[in-house]
Amino acid sequence: MRLLLRRSAVGALLGGAAFLGLGIYMNRAIGAGPLEHLGPLGFTVVVGATIGGLVAPLFRWRRSRGLVDVGLTHVALEVTDLDRSIEFYARYAKMEVVHRRDQATDPDLEIAWLSDRTRPFVVVLMEASRVDRPLGPFAHLGVACSTRAELEKQCALAASEGRLREPLRETGGPAGCLAMLSDPDGHTLELSYGQEVGVAVESSRGGDA
Repeated sequence: MRLLLRRSAVGALLGGAAFLGLGIYMNRAIGAGPLEHLGPLGFTVVVGATIGGLVAPLFRWRRSRGLVDVGLTHVALEVTDLDRSIEFYARYAKMEVVHRRDQATDPDLEIAWLSDRTRPFVVVLMEASRVDRPLGPFAHLGVACSTRAELEKQCALAASEGRLREPLRETGGPAGCLAMLSDPDGHTLELSYGQEVGVAVESSRGGDA
């Protein structure tokens, strides 16, 4: 429901703006000033906003042609406050919303897909009244930082916000250095630097050739 209301509001704004431009054009066509005849001009804007607000929810984004999902595409988590969780993963995992909609079974709750845009993979966050079994304690989402300094900065931020579950430590192996954070619902997020996932994948490909 909230998604439909947002689409309707955007449609109303765009429709009103478009019809305002049409009204200004008509004023100029009859030799009047752009904002003269405020009554008819205002009526035109109201009509445009109404049409835009009614029509906008009927449109959906078209799928990009040529893109087909193959392999592992997502992991899904239940959350109790979608906006709060979106803010957490934006801050600590550099993820952003790429899709958001109302749940079919309960329009008062929403689903959001988050991506860091490095690969076609998303974290699906689904609103729920409660989270009975959060991901953890060892089960986790793993996110690699680009530098050691970035990892240390994120750990310091997490500690200040009471999100640091396990402090930064060196593993002495291919897992690199890492720390465990807790998201708003208790799901575990691992931040790391120096892991060798990419190396392992590329090495295995070379061995198969």
